Amino acid sequence: MVVLCVTLNPAVDRVLVVDHLEPVGTVRPREVHVAAGGKGNNVARALRLLGTRVVTTGVVAGLPGEWLVAALRREGLQPRFLTGGGETRTTCSIVHPGGTVVLAEPGPPLDDVTTASLLHHYRALVSVCEFVVIAGSVPSGAPGLIEDLVEAAGSARCPVLVDSSDDALGEACAAGADIVKANLEECVGASLVGANATASSAALALVAAGARAAVVTDGPRGAAGATGDSVLEVPALALDVRSTVGAGDAFTAGLVAGILDGGGFTAGLRRGTAAAAACCLVPGAGWFDPNVYSEMLSLLDAPGAS
Repeated sequence: MVVLCVTLNPAVDRVLVVDHLEPVGTVRPREVHVAAGGKGNNVARALRLLGTRVVTTGVVAGLPGEWLVAALRREGLQPRFLTGGGETRTTCSIVHPGGTVVLAEPGPPLDDVTTASLLHHYRALVSVCEFVVIAGSVPSGAPGLIEDLVEAAGSARCPVLVDSSDDALGEACAAGADIVKANLEECVGASLVGANATASSAALALVAAGARAAVVTDGPRGAAGATGDSVLEVPALALDVRSTVGAGDAFTAGLVAGILDGGGFTAGLRRGTAAAAACCLVPGAGWFDPNVYSEMLSLLDAPGAS
């Protein structure tokens, strides 16, 4: 099985771990982690840790884009990126004792020529893959791109999962994506549910909006998956969280791996929860120790765990 991971708005990810964070002054990180990021690339990294073959694609630009592709290649994530205009963005996550602050630059816009080239390139890659993950934000200049990508995967009879936010989240549902995944905050931000929604009600709302299945995560309160009018809830594991950077992407990877391994939606939700938990124990987007992941999965499978 080969999974195509699409990152429309890739980034050079910098994770800085600090002992304190002040509004004014100089803070010197005690740890710095730099990686080829963007949600689709993070998902690919986590999938490879779970033993799944991946191909990565999207659009990069400038010297940061060249670095990003080289970094993906070193990790064995099989980059097949196109080159566009501008400069690939940088995302900086500051992990401090009180939580995590993420500074996310906007990515360069996509022009019509680059968008058309991307769609042609994507269709060729979909034809030789068994599953597609489209994850992350969508650059400006390409309205309707998510719908086009979902429809192209459907035409190739290739299941597609979309993990995005804002208008792209609604577009993925309307296009009938096989799975739409988001966190609860993103569902509220996209005006798909109200402020008092739960993960379960939000997952049902995504299905009602057109998604064939939906998964909504809600941090320490766990996750919920919906197919039709059926909902399955999976509790989060109690953890001493070190960093939440990339935990949602690790969840997506576990979800996909569980489905592809034949366990179905239920196994996918449990494996996603275990992968996200393992990711929360280390800094860096999409990284985790596979042995710790196995321990987390065992905890979920223990009698009385859910």
